[in-house]
Amino acid sequence: MVRAMLNRPTAQAESQDLSRDVEVKATRRPWNPALHPRDSKGRFIETGGVVRLWGGKLARVVRALPHDRILVQDQTAPNEFRGRRHTTSAKWVSMVARPDGSAPTADEEKVAAEDERRTVDSRRGNGVARDDDGDPDTPNDPHDQDDAGQPIGDDDGDGPDDVDDEDEPEDGALPVNVDALPNRQHAAGARYRDTAAVRRHFTQLAGQSSTSPDMATFLRSVAHDDDLLVTPSGRVAVLRDDSGRWYLTATGTGQRMDAAGDFDTAEDAARFAEHLDKSAVNGQITKFAQPFDFSDPQLDRAAREWRSAKGENIQGAIERARREFDARPAAAPKNSVPTSANSGTSAAGGQRFSTLQAVRAHWQQRLDQINDIGPDSVREQRAARLLEGLINNDRLKLVGRGQFVVGQDNNGEWYLVATGSGAPLRRRWPSQKDAQAFARSFTENPPLGDDGKPLDLSDPGTRIQTWRSDDNRSISEVLDAAAEKWQSENTAASNGENVPETAPTPTPQPET
Repeated sequence: MVRAMLNRPTAQAESQDLSRDVEVKATRRPWNPALHPRDSKGRFIETGGVVRLWGGKLARVVRALPHDRILVQDQTAPNEFRGRRHTTSAKWVSMVARPDGSAPTADEEKVAAEDERRTVDSRRGNGVARDDDGDPDTPNDPHDQDDAGQPIGDDDGDGPDDVDDEDEPEDGALPVNVDALPNRQHAAGARYRDTAAVRRHFTQLAGQSSTSPDMATFLRSVAHDDDLLVTPSGRVAVLRDDSGRWYLTATGTGQRMDAAGDFDTAEDAARFAEHLDKSAVNGQITKFAQPFDFSDPQLDRAAREWRSAKGENIQGAIERARREFDARPAAAPKNSVPTSANSGTSAAGGQRFSTLQAVRAHWQQRLDQINDIGPDSVREQRAARLLEGLINNDRLKLVGRGQFVVGQDNNGEWYLVATGSGAPLRRRWPSQKDAQAFARSFTENPPLGDDGKPLDLSDPGTRIQTWRSDDNRSISEVLDAAAEKWQSENTAASNGENVPETAPTPTPQPET
């Protein structure tokens, strides 16, 4: 019926690379105290920040661990933390600098805002399963006072026992505080009340002697994944394989549901799981019409005797449900995108988007799709925040044959956003004119994909994570290379040097 999927779900590093810290307005996630134990003075500890250890040494907090312990790395030079890595209890340290370089705080709102910045900054780990080295653009100098003007304070009492301070294990195998990872409540009556409970269950399965080493590695990787998506019933997890396809896994055992096949998107996989709950129902009188419980840790035993209302075993019921699902007409989007945006071309010189209104309608459609199933994963939460901010930003301008919009960040720098995906580029530009000129240059000379087709960043079907050029470069790599080339050629032109005839645009003039 099901089998273990032993490969690690594909990471979303490249899509995160495109999502550098763009400020957007969105509802914050619920406050999670597990990520922020209190220090010796009652202030919040934040991963990426700096603490003073008992005795005066400074260290970076790189992870929050279970039971109010933290992993720290000692300072080796100003703004450099490459020393000993060790764990200690939060109550024996004093926060002296927040991840953004500001003074320590006991203000929950400030800490929650920093959590949001960490989430959208691809340069930082989550501080739970991956190190958070703080904001690389801010100083790490210790403060003498907190944000309320109160002295940081000195060490009081006898101090910790020697056994409190422990070296990081040589293999780096530290306990992970799954309660500090993104979480969502499940429906009433679910075996696992929330995502954290599923994470704990997978961790327990991984530790059982009967679990193979490969399966244990896979279960832990899923349990520690920011983007773990579990359906509201708590019975099925939606995961992504190494090819970028989405599939279903039973939360009871962590085994892949092969009979369900795979899906183009997480949304499709989640919709099928919902259909399966309604279609694969028990035919026994005592449990009539109840859906099969994929959250049962004794899944294989339960499956042997189970029969659907149509007399099928569970594999047959899943296969029938998939045929039904595939035969259903595609659901119409809530906000239909104008024909000029949906179609491959439009009247405006062959470009997909000819107006900002069409782009916003496309982004709204994508946001509605995310909200239909709930933005469970960090990736989906990030995408929803970015899209909401873009839709509400009335100062954007459509450029580059409809493949980009250009906007200005809080630092006065200009950035470009791909219209198809809503993903911002990492590169920043000193002026709108520069950003617009690069966008025009890039779209006039687009790189070819491994399918031989020019890259079109206005195409909603362009897969940011898996696209490869004809010379096997990612989207991030081709954009970075094109930006470097454009910058070099235009700098040369401004210095009076000869520029090849293929130079994409004239040298932008400084803004007045």
